[in-house]
Amino acid sequence: RRSAAPMAGARYLEQVSLEDVAATSLVNVWLGESEEDGGLQQERLALRADGTFYHRVCHSVQSVGAATECSGRWTVHKVRYLGADLQADGDRELVFTEASAAEAA
Repeated sequence: RRSAAPMAGARYLEQVSLEDVAATSLVNVWLGESEEDGGLQQERLALRADGTFYHRVCHSVQSVGAATECSGRWTVHKVRYLGADLQADGDRELVFTEASAAEAA
């Protein structure tokens, strides 16, 4: 599926199937951690093969912590440009759609 009609030389996104290697190679749990200004940030992103995700970010500064989290669906899009490299393997872009309150329950 392509986005709205691209103009000459324009960048556009082409959605790929979750079975495409562009998507299957991303299925994983990604963890990260960084320290800044005396605080710690920890992040967890789980991309599941069924197209769902879970994301959690925790911040703590001087023993006080807060966390945000969300879940929903993810899709992968190949970034395309009209022109000579139309079929070239290029960048991928992830699109996240947060679940509604009813879906998250």
